[in-house]
Amino acid sequence: MALMDAMMKKFINRMTLEQKQEMMMKMMPMMMQDVNMAETMLKMTPAMLDHVTLLDLLKTLKAIFPKLLEGVETLSEALKKIKMALPGMMEKMMPFMETMMPMMMSRMMPMMVKEHKEFIEEMPKKMMPKMMEKEELREAMPEMMYMVMPHCLENILPHMKKDMKKDFTEKLTKIINDHSSGE
Repeated sequence: MALMDAMMKKFINRMTLEQKQEMMMKMMPMMMQDVNMAETMLKMTPAMLDHVTLLDLLKTLKAIFPKLLEGVETLSEALKKIKMALPGMMEKMMPFMETMMPMMMSRMMPMMVKEHKEFIEEMPKKMMPKMMEKEELREAMPEMMYMVMPHCLENILPHMKKDMKKDFTEKLTKIINDHSSGE
């Protein structure tokens, strides 16, 4: 088994990023074929979080980013270094995310909407006020929504059922009118 592992490691290390992504794209549908990821993640995440410590998180980050986190001994140091490197990492991750996110979401989203509708409806009501308590998010969220929301609406509205679209646009119009009249 060790010989096979060594051979595979050499084979994988010689591949370009594009070749690795192509290989993953070919393998993911087969691996995910019978897996209900939404259900799996919902069951797995709480159990995982019960057993994760900050030290585990630091060790994991060091394993993922060995060069970046060389000499880092605390989680706060690691987070600062990652924050500085994040723009470059995001740029490299975007091609992978553009390919993987639609595939993953096509499996997770239908189940989430059908089986966990209450959770999805309640989550933003609970989460957004807490997020907006943070000064950084009070500045960044409006800017991000300004950039992203028109594109989302442009792509989603044509696929909404007529009655849902009517209700949705009425809700949005009311929210916009309620919050723009005071300015």
